[in-house]
Amino acid sequence: MKRVALFSVLALLPVLCGETTAQCEIGRLTPSDGAGGDQFGFWLAVDGGTSLVGAFEHGDGGAAYVYVHQDRGTADPWDDAWVELAQLHGSLSTGDAAFGTAVALYDGTAVVGAPREGVGGAAYVFERDDRGTLDPLDDTWVEVARLAPAMQSTGDQFGARVTLYADTLVVAAYSDDERGVDAGAVHVFERDPQGVWVETAKLFSSDAAAGDEFGLSPSLSGDTFIVGARYDEDNGPRSGSGFVFERDDGGTPANRLDDTWVQTAKLHPGDARAYDYFAQNTTLFEDTAIFSKHFDDDACSGSSSCESGAAYVFERDDLGTPDDRLDDRWIQTAKLVASDGHARDYLGLVPFLRGNRALLSANGVDGSGQDSGAVYSFERDDRGTPGDRFDDVWVESAKLSAHDARGGDELGYGLALEGSLAVVGARFDDGSGSARVFDLDLACPAGVVPRPGSGINAGCFTPVDVPRLGGTWSARIDTLGHPGARISVVLGVDTPLRQPLALPMGELLIDLPGGNLFLRTFTLSSPFGADVFSYAIPPSTSLAGLRVFAQGAILGGAGPEFCNALDVILGL
Repeated sequence: MKRVALFSVLALLPVLCGETTAQCEIGRLTPSDGAGGDQFGFWLAVDGGTSLVGAFEHGDGGAAYVYVHQDRGTADPWDDAWVELAQLHGSLSTGDAAFGTAVALYDGTAVVGAPREGVGGAAYVFERDDRGTLDPLDDTWVEVARLAPAMQSTGDQFGARVTLYADTLVVAAYSDDERGVDAGAVHVFERDPQGVWVETAKLFSSDAAAGDEFGLSPSLSGDTFIVGARYDEDNGPRSGSGFVFERDDGGTPANRLDDTWVQTAKLHPGDARAYDYFAQNTTLFEDTAIFSKHFDDDACSGSSSCESGAAYVFERDDLGTPDDRLDDRWIQTAKLVASDGHARDYLGLVPFLRGNRALLSANGVDGSGQDSGAVYSFERDDRGTPGDRFDDVWVESAKLSAHDARGGDELGYGLALEGSLAVVGARFDDGSGSARVFDLDLACPAGVVPRPGSGINAGCFTPVDVPRLGGTWSARIDTLGHPGARISVVLGVDTPLRQPLALPMGELLIDLPGGNLFLRTFTLSSPFGADVFSYAIPPSTSLAGLRVFAQGAILGGAGPEFCNALDVILGL
């Protein structure tokens, strides 16, 4: 067999992938009826293999989508699927309700905020009905409550953020005017033994003032929640403050309906400054809290308007009285910044913490075009003293970006983490938005995923092996069904087509017009009906998880024909 290789850019891939670190993107969620401007992925949640994704600009009033994770019973992450199970709508969410602006999910209960519905906003509660089976794919989600305060004012933005833990729900109303115009408030609801949601508290900051916007992003864990007031002015205009509230059960732990909530701390970063918007978003897990400061300027020396971003870690100190949380204090133990931060990255705009791993969004990162976005993962290192969190350090472990990222996608606006699976929203991807799934513990195995289109294309392009770093990857074009075929061709690009393009010679599955054509290999066809192509894969570990897209074609014989395509995942 005579082989003529005109051009292969696989040897140049380190240049193509730039400074992107190892990552393993294993899935992409998109709505079945997405439309331009939906902002699918603006906010999302994941719990127990179920993901809830908001799309607050979808259709008439907004929507939230439920997806179920299926591993298909194999150890291969590349064949996993996220199945769209349901589309949720509020019973009164029409027009500009913005249903889906905020979502929360906990053990079969979903909460969706609609902050522009009615006078001052609403929050909806849905519960999973498993229909008496163990099959999650036949579950339904039923609206069981519409929550709104008895007294509302126009524009309160009730439901702009929601946080749920067990039977307790905290709902933001950051434009509430009771303590001053846009001073803000949060509302606490409890689920009673009959399953009814009862409002038990409306809370304000101890020094509430007009314009603070207290309550924008509460985060609840156990009997503690944290919240921010991004426009609080303790350290200059819009410097921002964080607050901690603890549950006081009043000596009746079995009855949550008479509990009160006590503000026990007001927090600022050690380097607080004006216009940092500290605590615009927050995340809490057990005794560790993280507050955003996405307008931080550390990445640009001497600049006061760099906006590279940061996030701050605070740990609970129980002062030797673990049973009395009301006297606890919170100590700043770390400031998290990106190793490659740039101006207007907005690192930390959305933080998310679970266990010893923190995710920080950076939706302004320009790695694949302006505002393509990225997410940074940090891991806690306890330095050999697991009982002392105050000497822990946080180490940047990964930078996540979509394999087909484009300018304006804003990957990272919505974040959720369960175990090693990170679900990350890209609210402007393809116009309507998407959510990407990354496995942060996966050793980025090599893989090849067929892209068959709608079935028009013949399956004549198949892998021989997998593309391991430092090795050789081979693929085959079968020309047996094309007597007289003269040439077989492999085309490769950095971008797939989201919708196949039907042409007289079959479906085009890769983006030749819009992508960068980097692989053109021609082979004079074998008389034995199979042409094999081989490519050397560079050994650089920075390529782990990188995807390239290839499609085969046959010229001659019965006429030109596109084969199927392959998603080629470089790995270990």
